[in-house]
Amino acid sequence: MKKTLIAALTVSAVLACGYASASTHGNHHGNHRGFSSPYAEFDADRDGALNASEVKAMTQKLTEKAAKHESGLLTFEKADADKNGFVTLDELTVIMPNPEAPAADADKAKQQDSRKTGKADKRTGGDKKNVRYGRHGKNFGAHAKKCPAPCHAMFVLKAFDTNQDYKLDKNEYAKFIEAEKKHVAAERQFITALGSADLNGDGYVTWLEIDNVSHALFLKNAPAYKPMPAPQEDADDEADFPGEEEEEAEYLD
Repeated sequence: MKKTLIAALTVSAVLACGYASASTHGNHHGNHRGFSSPYAEFDADRDGALNASEVKAMTQKLTEKAAKHESGLLTFEKADADKNGFVTLDELTVIMPNPEAPAADADKAKQQDSRKTGKADKRTGGDKKNVRYGRHGKNFGAHAKKCPAPCHAMFVLKAFDTNQDYKLDKNEYAKFIEAEKKHVAAERQFITALGSADLNGDGYVTWLEIDNVSHALFLKNAPAYKPMPAPQEDADDEADFPGEEEEEAEYLD
């Protein structure tokens, strides 16, 4: 049951993370909540929703990713490249590489420095207000302090390395593979659910509808709720303070 919850939580986090990113909607002015960056690449016309062809492209891409994910789940013998009887962090990195970054926005790419040629592209006036950190402070702009990308292999090691020896033995690795197979199954459940994501039948799938699909799958895979027992009054509560009621009565008199 715990492994099923891990798979559901993983899928929910991947699908729901970043939905607050801004995009422009055709019927609104200014910023509007749209698709998160992993799905923005499928919104080719940038109208804030996915039409039938865009949903098809998204389904195909996610199907390919799920197949690649499943094919990368090596047996213990293959994962243990140095044949020392354990799967270490560097070997896990081969199995669980960091996900590919989404396609960069063409307009933003033009404003970035060209590291290959060593030439800097022309920047807008707004970017020159603060040359070191950019117009919005040290967390934005060309010289922003970027956080390092999360190492997914490290997360796996922390989750399944029960004896905390910084490596996975055969039993620990088997539990990891079992959880990853459930993750792949959840990915395919989401792909199947995309076919009925257009809840209002308008021919478009919005980020709210995708969010609804992901949360429905999360609830479907969540463990059954077990009601907590009602608190019971201790039988000897009254005996803890003998004479308390008599003293209170005398005080009131």
